[in-house]
Amino acid sequence: MGLSKAQTQAVLKRALGAAREAEQQRLRALVLEQERRIAARLRQGQGALDFAELRALHEKSWQTADLAKASLDGARSTEQAISETIRATHRAIETEQARGGRGVPAMRQALDALHVDRDVVRTYRDRYRQDLDRLNQETGRLRDSIGANCGEQGRRWYQTRMERKARREGRL
Repeated sequence: MGLSKAQTQAVLKRALGAAREAEQQRLRALVLEQERRIAARLRQGQGALDFAELRALHEKSWQTADLAKASLDGARSTEQAISETIRATHRAIETEQARGGRGVPAMRQALDALHVDRDVVRTYRDRYRQDLDRLNQETGRLRDSIGANCGEQGRRWYQTRMERKARREGRL
């Protein structure tokens, strides 16, 4: 559709409310800040990596990713709800046309607004997915760095994480 950022924000405010938009912006800033922290820490020399500091950074990143995942899931649910409303509106238009069609123009206007709302939610859903993917990639780099550079303690921690991941994925 090609909405500008300002148009997208205006529709989002209408569709989801100003409070939800503010929460989405706060979460996005949190994700971006966490990515920045990881990248900055990984750019520092690999010689003196502090296991406790890096483990805490990994934990914070994991928690931030959980918040982003919840928002992604919420955007998906909102998109599904809007899509169902669109389908119901199409059915209502067909029913109204069978009765003479006087209410069809208003229903089509509502349908157009629903399509715009769904496009906006898709835009945010896609941004959440991209943010989450980037954060997960940085968190993985951090995890790998801990395993490679924090001695025996880091290797044990890393191995525990990898075993947990394998169990979750059904590989163990």
